[in-house]
Amino acid sequence: MNKKKLSVVIPVYNRKNLVKDAIDSVLDQKLKSYEIIVVDDGSTDGTRKAIEEYSDEIKIISQENSGPAVARNRGIAMAEGEYITFLDSDDLWFPWTLSTFERAIEEYNCPSLIVGTDIVTKLGEGVTAKRGPYKSKAWKNFYTATLEGDGQAEAPSIRKTAVDAEALRKVGGFTTKDVNFEDADLWMNLGVARGFVHVKSPPVAAYRRHKGGISNDASRVYRGVRELVRSEEEGQYPGGEEYQSARTKIITVYTRSKSVALVNQGEYRKAFSIYKNTLSMNISNRRWKYILFFPFLLLYSVIK
Repeated sequence: MNKKKLSVVIPVYNRKNLVKDAIDSVLDQKLKSYEIIVVDDGSTDGTRKAIEEYSDEIKIISQENSGPAVARNRGIAMAEGEYITFLDSDDLWFPWTLSTFERAIEEYNCPSLIVGTDIVTKLGEGVTAKRGPYKSKAWKNFYTATLEGDGQAEAPSIRKTAVDAEALRKVGGFTTKDVNFEDADLWMNLGVARGFVHVKSPPVAAYRRHKGGISNDASRVYRGVRELVRSEEEGQYPGGEEYQSARTKIITVYTRSKSVALVNQGEYRKAFSIYKNTLSMNISNRRWKYILFFPFLLLYSVIK
């Protein structure tokens, strides 16, 4: 099989001190059949100057500040690779990341979606990972993996995925609504696309936790959850009745953790609204621990 070229899309906004680490981690790849597309989402802190240092090695796109989803879609539109991968500007890859994706592409005859594993660290701490042996498993599609109990299928992070470019464009890329979980919405839209692979080893990315991200913005989290639920209720996701349980399982994975996080942030009304609007989904998936525990957590947090 001919080697598949991969495109790496990196959206960035005001991270001049972090984005260079992300770019360097891609340039350090052992696999060389790839392109890097960095989309500057209207940065004002000198990020543009920082990425221009790599102008001979990357493609640079500039746009007015429109959010990471719009930036990723700009990168998708410019990408020339048969597969598209995504790296956030504050995360890192390992030298074997793209070669690991390529191995899965060849081994499983060009699946639509490949998901790896990652390690979690704090910004400023050293990032170390052992490559370890290659281990993977394949399913008919993303929803099938979810139904058969593959936990990685339920909530994959963008930084550890490779997506067939044709399948990605067919579903229209990422939603551009101002919400969190645009990645979850994409995986749901790719739910029945042919071929899903989980690369269990080696890890392919490092997630560096810090306070500068938007993933914990309470309003965006709330809107994102409501959008997932609305899309499912209105039948916008593929798979019909055959995969309904897979879709609700995925949605409740996201909503359970975020409703608890909103309680911890003092956003009690938003948290309860999520609980109420997803109660039937949690009941159908027998999430009894959450169903019974959450009201007590909410009540305790309100009165303490």
